[in-house]
Amino acid sequence: MLPVAYFFLFFILPVVVAALVFNLTKTVYRGSSFRFLHIEPRWLCCQISYGELAFLGVVLGGNIIVFYQSYLLQIGFDKPTITCIAIALGFSGLYNMVFMALPATRHCFWMEWLNLPWARGVKYHRWLGVLTIVSFVLHFAFFIVQYAITDTLAEELLPCFDCDIATDGKYAWFNVFGELSLLFMLIMGATSFPYVRRHYYATFKATHWLFIPAAFTAVMHYEQIIIWIY
Repeated sequence: MLPVAYFFLFFILPVVVAALVFNLTKTVYRGSSFRFLHIEPRWLCCQISYGELAFLGVVLGGNIIVFYQSYLLQIGFDKPTITCIAIALGFSGLYNMVFMALPATRHCFWMEWLNLPWARGVKYHRWLGVLTIVSFVLHFAFFIVQYAITDTLAEELLPCFDCDIATDGKYAWFNVFGELSLLFMLIMGATSFPYVRRHYYATFKATHWLFIPAAFTAVMHYEQIIIWIY
């Protein structure tokens, strides 16, 4: 994956600048461009606007690019193919995690820019949540397969209390924090099914606070995540 400095300079910084320019000029240029983004193209059989298509293009296109580039980078380090796929899936899940909260946020710069109403954006929040969890589950599953092949399941997946965390136990604890983060996400996902959400909304709402320990343990699993989700 790109180093943090490149990610900041060529992704975060341009987005921040674009957000500032957008907020300064939206009252002047809001009309024509916003009307276009709200149009639903006739050549599509479903009710979806150009703004939604642009958002889907960023998400789906970004997933393909992130997975492919991550895989190529890991292959360059002569790592096993299963490990390369697992790491690439982890970065795909992280990419989806970055965008997951945006559609559910009112007055979000991205949603305003794409003229995507909050009522429509919520459904993309749900599907991005599904995509994030699926990516991380596959990330975990591929690593389990790799550890099973090398007969290191216990050493890699279980916490180590009598070892030196700086050396022997370092990667084991990295993985334990990743497992905890995935567990919190699975709990949130389980309470987000339509039936649970409709009949036990208080539970659904309460479990979403688990995103705080989920994000914290994810950062403990891979420290550069904080740059992506800040």
